[in-house]
Amino acid sequence: MIKWYRFKNFHSFKEEQFVDLTLKANSSESPLDQQWGDDRIAKVLAVMGANGSGKSNMIKPLAFLSWFCSDSFKSMDNSDSLPIYPHICN
Repeated sequence: MIKWYRFKNFHSFKEEQFVDLTLKANSSESPLDQQWGDDRIAKVLAVMGANGSGKSNMIKPLAFLSWFCSDSFKSMDNSDSLPIYPHICN
């Protein structure tokens, strides 16, 4: 289960971003959250914003991490560079 993640210099995000899925202690319980140790974690995350504001790019670090952990060793040679897309201004 993912409690939080952070990333920077990734697609449209230059500065570090922190995505926290933990719920506050005083929030009401729901079937959409799960107890994990002392924390309650949201199973669902809604991201709202204008078109082109980076909503999809906020989720892409998780897809990259999934690929990197499960398939990168099968599909890459040692001389290949990682398929990441840093912020365009870097």
